Amino acid sequence: MRRSKNPNKRDWQPREQRLVAEFIARFYPDQESRTHVHLGSAPVRLKGRYATDTEARLVGVFRRWADALIFLPDRLLLIEGKILPQPGVLSQLKLYEELIPKTPELAEHRGKPIEKILVCAIEDPLISELARREGVQVRIFHPAWIDEYMEIVHPWEKTPGLE
Repeated sequence: MRRSKNPNKRDWQPREQRLVAEFIARFYPDQESRTHVHLGSAPVRLKGRYATDTEARLVGVFRRWADALIFLPDRLLLIEGKILPQPGVLSQLKLYEELIPKTPELAEHRGKPIEKILVCAIEDPLISELARREGVQVRIFHPAWIDEYMEIVHPWEKTPGLE
């Protein structure tokens, strides 16, 4: 946990990563999964500049990354987690879906259908409806620690936007 120097500011914690990890542990405990998955290939401007595969992989940290992938025999589950979803999460999922086939480390899974899943602790009905129209599953997952977290956030971080 990173401590803030400002006494009025809450400490940063990887809460959305925790949300996704607990979701996977609860609903997909026996499936192979990876979290914080770098997607796509190395940027074109950097290709060929590194002598070894190890050096090339290090450049990979500059790629975009998805919260999680679950590897099922017949498909991939692409998961993005948000405490309170914002509209941009749907664009993220769409972009990540496009990058998966271009990811060298995922070559063995090319051709598998990809199911996009938005895991959120607080539902925004408008985003949920839009997500469903876009073919994104919405799963509400609200572990007990979310309530404690909600006590320290700003009011606008607790509820979805108005219609």
